[in-house]
Amino acid sequence: MMNASAVITFDSKYTSAGVSLAEYLAVPHIDASKQRLLRDNDIISYLHAEFPQDDFGLKIFLIYQKNGLSLAQISIDNSFLICANFHGDTIKYRRQKGGGKKEMIAKAVGLSGESSLNILDATCGLGGDAFIMASLGGNITMTERVAEVYALVNDALEQAKEWGRDTDPELIAIINRMNLINADAKEYMLTINPTCRPDVIYLDPMFPPRKKSAKVKKDMSVFHNLVGTDNDSHEILPIALSCALKRVVVKRPRIAPTLSSKKANYSIKGKSNRYDVYICS
Repeated sequence: MMNASAVITFDSKYTSAGVSLAEYLAVPHIDASKQRLLRDNDIISYLHAEFPQDDFGLKIFLIYQKNGLSLAQISIDNSFLICANFHGDTIKYRRQKGGGKKEMIAKAVGLSGESSLNILDATCGLGGDAFIMASLGGNITMTERVAEVYALVNDALEQAKEWGRDTDPELIAIINRMNLINADAKEYMLTINPTCRPDVIYLDPMFPPRKKSAKVKKDMSVFHNLVGTDNDSHEILPIALSCALKRVVVKRPRIAPTLSSKKANYSIKGKSNRYDVYICS
C-alpha cells in the first residue's frame, strides 16, 4: 500500500486547487506551470527526470493539467497517467448507444421500467459503473476510501458539470444523481441512518490476482499499488446484506469464486464478468 508523493500543477488555473489538494493529502505541492507541458508523454518524461527512481522503483503523483486532475504512476517500465471521466467520447457513446436497461448491470441491480432506486456503490473506483447506473435513472451514493481515487472522481464530477452546463442538460441531470463520499464502505454502512438505507448495494471489489500473464489494466495496476491486496473485501458482503433493503449485487470475473461462502440467489453472466445477486429478506 502506498500514497501519492506530491501534487503537481502543470496548468496555472489549477494552482489553488493543487495547493488545497496537497494540504488535504498532507503532501508537497509543486508548481510546474512554467514548464508548459501539454502531452502526457512530456509530463512522464519530466517526472522521470525530476524524481529519479529509488530502490522501490515506483512513485505516484496527482497531476493537474489542462483537462483537470490525473494520477501518474511512474516506474522504470510502466509509467502512465489515468483519470476519471464522465463527459468524454467513450462514456458519452456508451450512454447514448449502449444497451440501456437491457445491459447486464441494469438487470442485476433492478433498474427496469420507470422505477428509480437508491443505490450505494460501495467500491466505486473511478466511477464508471456508478455513472451508468445513474444514467439509467438510479440515485447513486458512491463511497471511496482511497483519498487519491476520491480526488480523481470528485474532479471528474466537477469537470462534467462545467462541460455540460451549457451543452448537455441530460449529463447535468445524471451528475446530479451522483453523490460521492470519501469513506470506508464498511464503516459507512455500519453507521448509516436506518431511514436512509439504500434499496441496492453494488459491490465491485478488486478482482483476484490473475493466473494468466495477461497485462493488468492501468487502473487496476494503480489500485493494487494504492490499496494493496484488499484482503478485507470478503468482510463487506454480510454488512451489505444487513444494510440493503432489496438486494446486493457483486461484480466478479466470470470464473472467479464468490466473494464469500454465501451462495447468491442467482447470477447474470457475460463473456468476461458476472453479477452475483443476493436478495435481501
